Amino acid sequence: MKENFKKKAFERLETAKWCIDRGFISSCVSNLYFAYFNFFQYVVGKPPKGRWKHIGIAKAFVHKAYRESLMPIELISKLKDSYDKLYALRRKADYTDELISGKVISEVKEYINTLHEALGYVS
Repeated sequence: MKENFKKKAFERLETAKWCIDRGFISSCVSNLYFAYFNFFQYVVGKPPKGRWKHIGIAKAFVHKAYRESLMPIELISKLKDSYDKLYALRRKADYTDELISGKVISEVKEYINTLHEALGYVS
């Protein structure tokens, strides 16, 4: 059910907020990335080949959101940019032995705010 993707996005966003407030940066980044992914799934709908790929869903989201004027163009752009940056951070958080530096906290908080704003535009 499409609505479940919105619920997952919200749940993962709230988890990311909880994590960042406690200094759990890697967990925050991973949850936040998938919050964006689930939000894009909610907006776009069914994948063309059975499941979404990480890059393909972002492109499909931008096209649909822009074509249907779902939110301001600036917000669409911020969402795509945030998603791309989170993709790189999440790969580091989930697949390497490196810790993510606390220097990204303010940037990650901005990504949180961007997704929170976007959730208000879709119903």
